[in-house]
Amino acid sequence: MAKKSRRYDKRLSAAKKMPPLCRTQPGMGYETQNDRVLDWVGHQHGLTLYLFDLIKRLGYIVYDEETQIWQGVDYEKGDGKPW
Repeated sequence: MAKKSRRYDKRLSAAKKMPPLCRTQPGMGYETQNDRVLDWVGHQHGLTLYLFDLIKRLGYIVYDEETQIWQGVDYEKGDGKPW
């Protein structure tokens, strides 16, 4: 029986070269703004494009051609700001 291989988007391969990083500082609680892993991922162009393409393909965000704005499908209008 042949081994079944999975196909992954090539943009994910950038993660294989991530240097050693901490998600929390020793003795400190977790805070997203101090997460070095998330910071590194956010600066990897291919990974951020992959995430954008994924949530677009899943239908979680939509583009309004008239306003030229992207938004989440469950966004509820509030104060008129797009975010």
